[in-house]
Amino acid sequence: MRVPWPIIFISLIGVILITWFMHTGDMDFMTPEEITLAPEDFGADLAVGAPVMQPKIKNGPKIDLTAQPVDDEVPVVTEITDEELGDLESAPGLDEYRQYALNHSAAKLLALSSTLQARGDFQRALLALERVIDSCPQASSEELKQASADIASLSPTLPRWNVDPGGERSLILRFGSWKTTNEELKTAALEIATLIRKNSGDQLKIIPKVEGASTETGVADPSIVIWISGSQNGHSKTGLIPVRSDSENLTDALIRGTFLSVRGYLANLGYPFLRGSESIPAVELLNRHITRSMWRDLAIALTKESKSSN
Repeated sequence: MRVPWPIIFISLIGVILITWFMHTGDMDFMTPEEITLAPEDFGADLAVGAPVMQPKIKNGPKIDLTAQPVDDEVPVVTEITDEELGDLESAPGLDEYRQYALNHSAAKLLALSSTLQARGDFQRALLALERVIDSCPQASSEELKQASADIASLSPTLPRWNVDPGGERSLILRFGSWKTTNEELKTAALEIATLIRKNSGDQLKIIPKVEGASTETGVADPSIVIWISGSQNGHSKTGLIPVRSDSENLTDALIRGTFLSVRGYLANLGYPFLRGSESIPAVELLNRHITRSMWRDLAIALTKESKSSN
């Protein structure tokens, strides 16, 4: 007769268990033989012994724990309201946000420009940045740097302000030299005239004019004198700024001299004068630190009849 597999399997398991129980039933596997265990440690010695291991320091330095360092306060710029944005449905003028700039900080104007850019009104955003340059006498060097950098990135994306050639105002950019004029001076004069026209938004028609003296002065390296005037006799002119003709980079030196002559004249019109311009690259001075409204006001002032000679 054939025995089924389940009965065989159960029988084998039973034999193994019975054999194991018969040989180990009287054994104690839980108690070790001839070994003394240490009493249980619940960490009481740590709590009690801490003062002994770390004695109190009596003659150490005194530390005032009440005087905690205070983090630098970060200025909080309030959110720009719809009223501060102005009438976005109307076309802005070059003096847009001028009154707003006189009553608010440069940080507020930077926030205003950012809000306008987020809303897609880039022309107004550029005007808000220009107000940091020409209407905030208390603007810090960091704020001026940020405004000028934003102007440099935003301005090339927008159309020129003046699209009517008939509305241009003519000014003469003059260079007086007591030595024979050279091609470097003529090239620099043309480059500066182009820069002014471009950064005025095509409001100004700049005519460069290099003039030489009729007599020799006997000076080995005389200066080149820069100024801007109206296009007719009797018109006003900016201050005369001398530039050394032996400058290492004559074009940069002439650009810087032009800037000083213009900004000095604009200071008499109520515009703030830029301090620390020596550390700013020359070409950036004309590109970013004279706004379109400043160029317009310069042209208006210079084309008026001068009551007295300058």
